[in-house]
Amino acid sequence: MKDRLISIHLHDNDGTGDQHKLLFTGTVDWPRLARVIAASAYTKCVNLETLIHNTGYTDEMEFLLKTREDGLRFTGMIAAARGTVRG
Repeated sequence: MKDRLISIHLHDNDGTGDQHKLLFTGTVDWPRLARVIAASAYTKCVNLETLIHNTGYTDEMEFLLKTREDGLRFTGMIAAARGTVRG
């Protein structure tokens, strides 16, 4: 189904529910997912659907900066899996 992707929203979890955790804090195999997305026809933005609840962050701006950092990291992983570097 990877060639039928039209949008992506991502978050992590511990495998027990739809928790909307920060990327790289749960059980999602991000390197594998990056390779799957890289092998697909999908070239649009990845949308993160994370929540500040239960992250340990109390400052919203710090949380948003961390979320952005994670998004850039994952976008870089996708680019690397495609064999390209994006600035």
